[in-house]
Amino acid sequence: MKKLLHRYDMTIVSIFCITYNHSKYIKQCLDGFLMQQCDFEYEILIHDDASTDETIEIIQDYCEKYPSLIKPIIQQENQYSKGVRGINFVYNFPRAQGKYIAMCEGDDYWTDPNKLQKQVDLLEKNPDLSLVCSNFKIKNSENQILESELEYSKDFRFKSSDLYKQWIAKTLTLMFRKEHINFEIIKTYKHFRDVHLVNHLLLKGQGYFLYQPTGVYRIHESGVHSNTNFMQRYNQAYLTFSEIFEREKSDYAANQYVKSAYRLIKYKFIQKSFSEALFVLRKLLSDLLPTSYSKFLITYK
Repeated sequence: MKKLLHRYDMTIVSIFCITYNHSKYIKQCLDGFLMQQCDFEYEILIHDDASTDETIEIIQDYCEKYPSLIKPIIQQENQYSKGVRGINFVYNFPRAQGKYIAMCEGDDYWTDPNKLQKQVDLLEKNPDLSLVCSNFKIKNSENQILESELEYSKDFRFKSSDLYKQWIAKTLTLMFRKEHINFEIIKTYKHFRDVHLVNHLLLKGQGYFLYQPTGVYRIHESGVHSNTNFMQRYNQAYLTFSEIFEREKSDYAANQYVKSAYRLIKYKFIQKSFSEALFVLRKLLSDLLPTSYSKFLITYK
């Protein structure tokens, strides 16, 4: 972990890592942080949400080896079950010393030892950039490594409207400017998800996409999406984008709001929940018809 050359005397990157029952995966995640080769200092801020497996013991073992680098919060009670959302920003953001923030959950991991260096260099040289993300690979439940659906052959800049068709800002690849986060706004969201974060950041500047993968997104039985049924997923997406649209009337927000409402309405009709479907439809129409974004209502048929 010794670095031969340091450009800075301060911590430049704070890595946010949230864990819960990740004992099978957390070592690979932490090793991905520790292998980073960079000419600046970084810190690893871990929040464990009262794991019931061996995750806490593994984290504590790594803390003993790297006491100045790894800074954990170990919860005694599960905060998510108590209704806490946006845990990274409730517990990790207030203690972050870095100029930039990188994120990776405890069941994902980085594969590029130069990930942090590449992203910091881009943000340092381009003050109009708010965030940098990259391509990634996928590891399925059978431990097979698959390519992502992001088929790009070069790096490029992007803004929120470029996210219409495909979500390219995967959390485990993300780095952003800490100064571009207004925590007072972030904490007011009731249904906070990473899409809120990226949308918030792209109001401050452009994004930059690296086409070369820098990490692996893991799909497994205990993963968030694996334990969420279709109705819950559609409802979460609808609540997320309706909330974003309420705050920010933009093409991207309107498009995603209509898209998520359409999926939820269609699924509720299939389930014969007609009154609930009509409620969502009425709200959608009342939100969009008085605005210039009613054009998006004809997008989905």
